[in-house]
Amino acid sequence: LPSAAPSTKAARPRAKFVADISLADGTLLQPGHEVEKVWRIVNSGESCWPDNVRLVSVGGHLLNAENGKAVPALRPNQQYDLSLPMRAPEEPGRYVSYWRLMTGGPNGMRFGHRLWIDVTVEPKIAPAAEEPQAPEAPPAPAAAGAGGASGACGSSAAGAILGSTVTSIQRRWPKRMPFGPPVMRRQ
Repeated sequence: LPSAAPSTKAARPRAKFVADISLADGTLLQPGHEVEKVWRIVNSGESCWPDNVRLVSVGGHLLNAENGKAVPALRPNQQYDLSLPMRAPEEPGRYVSYWRLMTGGPNGMRFGHRLWIDVTVEPKIAPAAEEPQAPEAPPAPAAAGAGGASGACGSSAAGAILGSTVTSIQRRWPKRMPFGPPVMRRQ
């Protein structure tokens, strides 16, 4: 019987997405803000990755990131935090960018889970305008009497303010309710 010849073809590399380390899907960014997307990946295959593996864009918006970023050759079951510096576009809106790992050489082969960045660029924030000043309180009515006091409860100015508040509240109640507002009871 002829013996089985050993295969010279290398096994297809495998990769698996583990977690988003930074920039969760839907992250809000300011226009032109520079950030770094980090994915945790693992070599889920049974052999080491070849040299010259790189991360390549496979669709969506490039987000001013490096296309073809080098990725180290990982051993089986080895995890790696793959980072990709990027810059948010200047125009507001939602941007999604898709990425894959690819082997090097003329016959590069995509492998592993598709990775993505999903961010929303907010409209530019206008410089803060100066806060409007609150109007000053009107002067208190003149005090009755020489000392300005009206008994033990304070000045007549305080009494005048309290009196005007009570009058204002009384005007709001309908005349049909001679005993005040209805009482709310828990059910």
